[in-house]
Parts: sequence; structure tokens; C-alpha cells
Amino acid sequence: MPANDFYMRPLYQNIFRLILTSLSSLLFTGCGLVFGLFYKDWRSEVAYRSSTSKRNYYVVEGVTQSHCGCSDIVVKHYKNKKKDFTFYYGGGLFPAKKYIYQKNPDTKNIDTVIYVPTTNTNFTIPLDSLDKEILRHIDSLILHRPKGSGLIYQVKRHEYKGFVIERNVAD
Repeated sequence: MPANDFYMRPLYQNIFRLILTSLSSLLFTGCGLVFGLFYKDWRSEVAYRSSTSKRNYYVVEGVTQSHCGCSDIVVKHYKNKKKDFTFYYGGGLFPAKKYIYQKNPDTKNIDTVIYVPTTNTNFTIPLDSLDKEILRHIDSLILHRPKGSGLIYQVKRHEYKGFVIERNVAD
């Protein structure tokens, strides 16, 4: 068969082979594609809510992605009905990070400061009382994994001592 046989076939055969090759390569690679195809495997449940207040509270959510056997914990803190920060615990599904949202009075935009929690003593920002309270609730969830917490699989436990600034988007 000559090398330029590809160009001699009808166009629809070439397009069909291209689509088939692309789809088969995507099917066998990556957790993200499986998530995209089987989105019902993604599950999130509120495991704890700090207050019945509709203005100031935080929510601890257990998140599970069944096809890869991963669970993790996400905390969302609200101040005056606006999201103040989001904390990804880093127990197996997400990288551990705390995103703090601050309104810039000059530009009226929301700036994001990203903290990375550390288990070492080389932190630059110590845990405050709210961080410690949240981590106590997370530890309890990890140890007991109560029904309805959203944690189907074991979450890797960490003993965070403080935060290191990863970046300040405003800079």
C-alpha cells in the first residue's frame, strides 16, 4: 500500500478514523475525563455547619469521587453572606490550600490570597482560633466518618501547624 494511501481514501473514512482514535485515547487516559463522562460519581455533602445564622458561618463538606476512591474535605466560610475563604484540606482529592477573598477598595475587585498549610514549623502565618476550630471538626470527621458526612473513603489526616503564603494575586 503506498504511503499516500491516506489521501486517496474518501474524506468520511479519514474523519471517522480520526474521531475513533481520539475518543479511544481519551477514554483510557486521565481521571478528569472519567469525571466528565460519569459526573454522578462526584458527591458532596454538608457534614457540619457552624451556625444557623444566614450571615456568618462556615460549612464543612465531605467530597467524594467514587471512580478513583478519593475523598476530601472542603470548608467554606461566609462573612456577611459573602464567601470569605475556601479551605481545601488536602486529604487525597485536592491539594491543601486556603483561598482568602478580599475586596480591593481601590479597584472594587476581589483579590485572592492563597495560603498553603504546612505540618512543619517553618510557617509564616500561625493558625488563628477559627482555623483551630475548623481543624478540630475536620479531625473528628476523619476519625469517625459519620453517615451523611460525604466521606465514603478514608481521608489522609494532617496536623497542620500554620500557613505559608503561596501567592497574593493582588501583587
